[in-house]
Amino acid sequence: MGAYGRSDGVGATAGGDWNVPAAVLSLVANQYETDGDDFSDAIEVFYSHVTHQGTLYEVTPHALPFLIELANTLAARARVIVAEVVSGIVASGRRAVGSANAAEADVGRRILHIAVQHTESFLQWHDARARAVACIAAHVPDIRMRYVECLVGKAGRLSAAQWLIVALSETVPDNLAARARKALFAKDRLTNIAAGLIVARSTSLPADVSQRLESIFDRHAQADFRNEFRDSIPMLSFPSGPFTKPSEERVDGAILFVGTRLVTASVAGRRNVTLRWVPEGLRKGARVCFGFYASGEPRLLEWTTDDGRVHRIDIYPDGMRMGSPAS
Repeated sequence: MGAYGRSDGVGATAGGDWNVPAAVLSLVANQYETDGDDFSDAIEVFYSHVTHQGTLYEVTPHALPFLIELANTLAARARVIVAEVVSGIVASGRRAVGSANAAEADVGRRILHIAVQHTESFLQWHDARARAVACIAAHVPDIRMRYVECLVGKAGRLSAAQWLIVALSETVPDNLAARARKALFAKDRLTNIAAGLIVARSTSLPADVSQRLESIFDRHAQADFRNEFRDSIPMLSFPSGPFTKPSEERVDGAILFVGTRLVTASVAGRRNVTLRWVPEGLRKGARVCFGFYASGEPRLLEWTTDDGRVHRIDIYPDGMRMGSPAS
């Protein structure tokens, strides 16, 4: 039984033909036409009947092995789509294990058991299916551990999803930790973020690596990553920084220009500083004091107003304020 009753198409309800065996055959027959109605209708059987909005049913563990096999054997685009269905079922299985409903919890345990039984299949998902594996690995530690072991000996660049699997691990092999530092400078932003989750664990980082982490983990990083890897994000802890060691040096300066959207200041012995926001109460000609990160970017601004009140603003490495003036 599934979300809409029987799974063999007999007595179909809700305007659909929820025939799971027929849907499997349809995915095979239409694997080269993934944009067609027949393929879409077959996939809908698994998203709406075999599992529905995270709820699992009696039919779910019976269908899962067939879905995994399809994700191994179908044409490239089709197997990626089916792999996403598999990952969603496994994620729902992990959540179901903690259910107070005994029957639901039992189905969840069966789902995870089936996933572990098919670990060898998941270890081969190094292409676009790696995103699905990242979700599966987030919820099944045994699979995560085996996948990371395989990545140690894998040549070439790793994808963002593969780095995510490593980041989800409690320990990172030295080989991958070293490669993660190089991946910080890859052209793909999601790869930068995933590798950064690994590198940020280190307590001792070279200046160039620390500065790179500052630029990667800006205020948009977590949202960008969540959009791509939503089902894996709850398992992650994002670093908050700062990663560059602040300099203890304080440098005097003067405000040269105050506009509606930016402020420019001269700083003794350094290039002028431009802030792309305007602190309330700051005036042209005011004497100020700056603190700097080791990278040379400003980390704090202090000034005293005519009435003797001291204002301080801490600054993110990307130039945005961490706080507002405090007297």
